[in-house]
Amino acid sequence: MLPTSEVEVRLGDCLDVMRGMMSSGVDLVYVDPPFFTQKIHELHTRDRTRAFAFADIWPSQQEYAAFLFHRLREVHRLL
Repeated sequence: MLPTSEVEVRLGDCLDVMRGMMSSGVDLVYVDPPFFTQKIHELHTRDRTRAFAFADIWPSQQEYAAFLFHRLREVHRLL
């Protein structure tokens, strides 16, 4: 297990965050991209007091592929 001082959490658009990081400076990347479902997804807490939603709607397959390509290229650079 890594010491706490070596763990870092960054908040922001993943593409912007990754572009600001040093090449070959990451050991692991977890990727959970949108899946081109063309739907708005909504989840609720178990007690149904809060809802969370996101739109997985893309104008075209080409725009979706470009979105993934740019992020995966940065992941490759970081690893």
